[in-house]
Amino acid sequence: LGIAIVDSVVFFLIYYLNRFLPALNPILQVLGIAYMIYIAISLLRKGTVSLSNGSGDFKTGLLMQLMNMKMMLLCVSAISTYILPMQLSLFEEYIISLIIPINCFLCGLVWALCGAAMKNVYSKHGKALNIVFSTSLFILALKNIWDLIQNYIIKG
Repeated sequence: LGIAIVDSVVFFLIYYLNRFLPALNPILQVLGIAYMIYIAISLLRKGTVSLSNGSGDFKTGLLMQLMNMKMMLLCVSAISTYILPMQLSLFEEYIISLIIPINCFLCGLVWALCGAAMKNVYSKHGKALNIVFSTSLFILALKNIWDLIQNYIIKG
């Protein structure tokens, strides 16, 4: 629920900023690319991560997601880079943006259900997995840089 609320607030904020200040969209895309590169570099710098068992109730989880800056940046990056360039109706773009919280929920569910196995694999192969994850983020960032060059420099 917290991710869906953050996604909705960010979507409408970015949608209306893009509508009334379209020059802001490339800046948001560059910030999203910079964030992807930052996360990729952070993954490369880390060794293995110690995974702890967290506990809390619904209210705690909701408040944590509402204040989760990484979630906000993820939403800004995904919405400004992938959803708004589709140039669909407000309703269609909003529905597509709801894929973000659904995907986050499903990934969290997989993590919870497979936690023990993933913990063992990650503790043994954490560095290699971080290299794979960060390489994937770098490739995605390069693709987004290329898209920016095509959309704003080559096409004018």
